[in-house]
Amino acid sequence: MKQGIEGVAAIIRVAESVDASADECYAAGWMSEFNHFLPEDFHRAAQMYQKAAVKGHLSAQLALGEMHFAGKGGYPMDPAMGFSIIQKLASQGHVDAMIYQGVCHWRGRGVEKNIEAARELWEKAAAMGSADAAMHMAEFLMQEGNSGISKAMPWLEAAAEKGHTEAIGVSGKMCMHGVGVKEDHKRGIELCTRAAKRGHVGSLVTLAHNLLTFGGGVRDNLEALEF
Repeated sequence: MKQGIEGVAAIIRVAESVDASADECYAAGWMSEFNHFLPEDFHRAAQMYQKAAVKGHLSAQLALGEMHFAGKGGYPMDPAMGFSIIQKLASQGHVDAMIYQGVCHWRGRGVEKNIEAARELWEKAAAMGSADAAMHMAEFLMQEGNSGISKAMPWLEAAAEKGHTEAIGVSGKMCMHGVGVKEDHKRGIELCTRAAKRGHVGSLVTLAHNLLTFGGGVRDNLEALEF
């Protein structure tokens, strides 16, 4: 604990120096906002993000956009300003910003709701290799009901292949029940077990439910997870 506190404090001290790099400033901002060793300090986080952003750090600019959405770090809650920052980053090809902008369009957050714009952004980000964007595409299509499930499967599989935990878990549940794919209970258990080991609660619930129904191999997997 003491070493962690000292380490975070050292990183912040470096970032406060005049010649600190953009990465050092961003790291200090992130640790001020999220670290588990010191109390959260949103004002310092905003200052460090701003310092990194001026140096061209795109993730720091994204963090500032999120702060405007949430009204943190001394900024008033201003979804329109947050969206403007995110949109500018997305136009530069920042994948996380493209995903975030898609969510904004989907929810009508800081901008008028536009589902097709959300889909276009997620599809573009997924084509750039983002597992998160592929998962968003899968969820988008599955909301269309049975007609959308078959279209969602390639996106879900792409996200799972890239190690997206939720995609792995959802794929496992669909395998178990033969939804969108041929029913394969054994494969479903394997996928849900992988996701559960990564902390996916939904997969753990699926495994527990199937233990009550089927027992056997499911019990072995739960015991392997030490539950």
